[in-house]
Amino acid sequence: MIVPNLLSFSFWPSASYNSMSGATINLTVNFNKVKEKDAQNSNFEIPWDTELRKNSRPFTFLDWHSRITHNIYGRTQELSDLHDWAKDDKSVRLKFITGEGGTGKSRLAAQYAEDLKSKGWNAGFLRYSYGETTIAMPKAGTLIIIDYPEENLLFVEKLLTRIKEQKCQGKLRLLLLSRKTVDDWDSHILSWRIDNMADTVPVHLDTLDPYVAYKLYEGALSKYADIRETKPKKCTADEMDSWIKRDNENKRPLYILALALYSAYNPTENPLSLNSSKIISALVERECSRLEKESLSIWDNQKRGSLKIFASLATIAGGLSLDKLDEIRKEETLAGLLPDGVEFLNDIKKSAIVRGNLIPPLKPDIMAAALVTKVLSGYKHYAKELVWLGLISNFDDVLDRFSRMCHDAGLTINSNTGLLEDWLYEGVVNNSERCEKIHDIFTEPPIPQSCLKVAIYVCRTLAENADSDAEKALYCNNLSTHLQEIGDSDGALKVSRESVAILRRLASENPSRHNPELATSLNNLSNRLDENMNPVDALSAIKEAVAIYRLLVAENSVSYNSALAIILTNLSLRLDTEGDSDGALKASKEAVAICRSLEKERPTYKLDFANCLSNLSNSLNTSNDYKGALIASKEALVIYRRLAEENPARYNSFLARSLGHNGRMLWNTKDTTGAEAAFKEGIELIRPLAEQWPGSRHDSLLQTLEKDLARIREASEEG
Repeated sequence: MIVPNLLSFSFWPSASYNSMSGATINLTVNFNKVKEKDAQNSNFEIPWDTELRKNSRPFTFLDWHSRITHNIYGRTQELSDLHDWAKDDKSVRLKFITGEGGTGKSRLAAQYAEDLKSKGWNAGFLRYSYGETTIAMPKAGTLIIIDYPEENLLFVEKLLTRIKEQKCQGKLRLLLLSRKTVDDWDSHILSWRIDNMADTVPVHLDTLDPYVAYKLYEGALSKYADIRETKPKKCTADEMDSWIKRDNENKRPLYILALALYSAYNPTENPLSLNSSKIISALVERECSRLEKESLSIWDNQKRGSLKIFASLATIAGGLSLDKLDEIRKEETLAGLLPDGVEFLNDIKKSAIVRGNLIPPLKPDIMAAALVTKVLSGYKHYAKELVWLGLISNFDDVLDRFSRMCHDAGLTINSNTGLLEDWLYEGVVNNSERCEKIHDIFTEPPIPQSCLKVAIYVCRTLAENADSDAEKALYCNNLSTHLQEIGDSDGALKVSRESVAILRRLASENPSRHNPELATSLNNLSNRLDENMNPVDALSAIKEAVAIYRLLVAENSVSYNSALAIILTNLSLRLDTEGDSDGALKASKEAVAICRSLEKERPTYKLDFANCLSNLSNSLNTSNDYKGALIASKEALVIYRRLAEENPARYNSFLARSLGHNGRMLWNTKDTTGAEAAFKEGIELIRPLAEQWPGSRHDSLLQTLEKDLARIREASEEG
């Protein structure tokens, strides 16, 4: 059976890292009823920056703040949905706009806020600041937009806590703009106890269809040409359609704007002869040139790259204070690279990249990632230190921020450009102190593929230098999962056995403390044994894990029910392998029943739920209930697809496996057309990962999907 291999991680008390460095957060929120004419008297803003000039920086032209077109192309329905949400009778409501970078989340939210302002609302983006915040509450309503909430979790938590405490009267809407799925936010929604105000159906933004993309191109090209005072040749709708069909990514609104801007900069060239990555690279080169010229106006020629480096550091960190930058430039590992002297802080403030006492991250995100990789590739001797110093400047949600940057860089990277993940790896090698500091970010699955190399090195180093057997066992358990992800089955099994052996001894001495960890490690060991073709021992290990978890659930169902569902799913797999189809189906149904009960309490899509559904589909298929198997498979596919749409770096491989499984279920029900389409889509998704990681599980999945596709085509030809 081909189903997603369930990941299991262990957690233990460890240091907590965040951008506040342990400081106490003081945030007071006051809600004041005001007359409509005073609705703007708050710290809200819709930060349009429409004063574009011929010599404005290239990235500024592409930033949503510039409002290049007043129309929201292709987002009419989404805007209508948001207006319907505003009309809800409930006092306080929270909603998400989700989508990949470059799809227009902030632009849509800003337009929505402006629409509401015209109706008497107080609406706009809330600035991140601590202390006392007063929010005007006109009769019409108040809209608070929070961009990048995942990178400011402490602030968001405090804000929502204060809102609950205030019990504000009137209509208040909170709109969070995130690349993360609503499922990823579920744990926060529960821990912050805001599930009664949270709308778990997001407004999700995807790419544009060709007709809408061309309308956006026309509007942007006209505006860019006027500002740049050039007369570029406009392509036809058919030419644009052909360009888009070369790469589906070309339908992103950001890429359409980049195409138009490139034409305005190069009016005699035909940009359609270039792919989107080359267009992005050309615009990044212009941005770098601007930063170099600005550096030369402040420092000497030897430091002409300083502003490029500072902008890159700020982007990696998600924003960098000048005081922190002053510390970084004095690091011994960067000796000779950056400006020195007592006047540095005064000098840097002359730069246009500084806002107050902060260098904000470059935007748009995809352009920023391309610039960071280009800049650091020019300073390869220092690249690993720059990546490390940028990351540790802000540990808030660092893994998601870094993996998104790696993902965005991969959209435009070329063979002459370094990889951010490789530089991070080089930055932690032979440095156990750094490994200990960064380990905690690798304890929440799934780990993005780009970060696995670092995660493996960190876990192995810490396991070898652990202060206690308990710590060593847990490091080994996580290391096992990471190794399996890259296809090292033998290595994964070896460290998994070591983890179980240690925890079995510790649990015999102190069961209440170590039984949960032992059960988790046994589950991992079962997976490793199965992957190494040892089904008998795999079944024995998972049965022991289930027995332990049933005892834990009896004592505390809230804490352990979801974990029991995962363990039961693996039990079902092992039973099926041993030919006990009835037992496998029974375990699968129990797992799904647990997930459905949790779904009623937390109405969000869950990765674990999708995995359980996939396994139930397999069990039903084995029992010859092909219709039931297809229904369960389709339900799981909906969840995987939604997760992958909103966070492809984490979930594309899960979606590809689900498509393969769904294809086989469709084939069993004689839907060969649907099955072929599913296999093709799965192959397209997994091929880039398989090529990047030959010999890994991604490579194995690609081969399986290709064989399935070949078999169904052969069968169709014979039929």
